[in-house]
Amino acid sequence: MSGGVLVLVAGAAFLSTSLDSMVFMVPALAVYRRPAIRLLGGYLVAMTVIIALSWALGTAGEAVLPVDPGILGVIPLGMGIVLLVRRATRRHEAVLESSSLGPGGLLVMTFSLSADNFGVFIPLFADTADVADRLVAATLLLSAAVWSGLALALSQRRVIRSAVRKWGEVLVPFLLIAVGAYILSNTGLDVG
Repeated sequence: MSGGVLVLVAGAAFLSTSLDSMVFMVPALAVYRRPAIRLLGGYLVAMTVIIALSWALGTAGEAVLPVDPGILGVIPLGMGIVLLVRRATRRHEAVLESSSLGPGGLLVMTFSLSADNFGVFIPLFADTADVADRLVAATLLLSAAVWSGLALALSQRRVIRSAVRKWGEVLVPFLLIAVGAYILSNTGLDVG
């Protein structure tokens, strides 16, 4: 399996777990009166910590799990299936928005929404060979930076806010299922 595929999988992992943060960042940036870098800094600090912890826990999991770490792929796969079922039965949670988050508030909000990040990133790191973990981490960090820039650009357009919410709810389950299936599959970049 090539590094390019791993970059795509890591990007999908980021996207599938970060649409909720976009829903918070876009309206917050739209009303934030100070330089946007302060607000986005809170998000980027939180994502850096989340990625670092996921990498550490995934690596530790490789050493202590009595089974193939790839089995952890059932977590994002299951999350995707649950979201599809909730969407089909219309029992999904209402999307929350915030219009007055500061940098610290966005940092805390990002951590509060990070259970899905950990649930997807940890198995991805656990199932990926150590040499390829750097590529996963770099892809996730780059994705967070691009995500911040996109949120800033979208905060300028009111129509986009509803589209982000609508299509995010449609795409996330399928992205989670794809990431889970990748982790469950045996690839050349898996842990030996």
